[in-house]
Amino acid sequence: MNMKFAMIFSFTLTGCVSFNMGDGMFIVQGSTAGDCLLSISKQDDSLVSHNIREVAGLFSQDFVVSPNEEKYSASLLCDNQVLRQKTFVYPTEIRVGGVLHL
Repeated sequence: MNMKFAMIFSFTLTGCVSFNMGDGMFIVQGSTAGDCLLSISKQDDSLVSHNIREVAGLFSQDFVVSPNEEKYSASLLCDNQVLRQKTFVYPTEIRVGGVLHL
């Protein structure tokens, strides 16, 4: 009975590790002269409200994303114009907990 339990337990642990469970996270830092919108989106997706933040002055905002490798775009929109934009691959170019300077 103990051997059966040990096998099931080890398969459960192995399965959780191989499926890449959990979240990814990175930080976007920068500065603005006024009120702006900071957005993060996947290259092939539309914006969703939890990936849009109001920022002003010096800012540092964290974003939770999929742990899988994806191409993202970070944009700073001020007065209805894109002030700055960067495209990057997470977690290859910006690591887990890393900082993107915008």
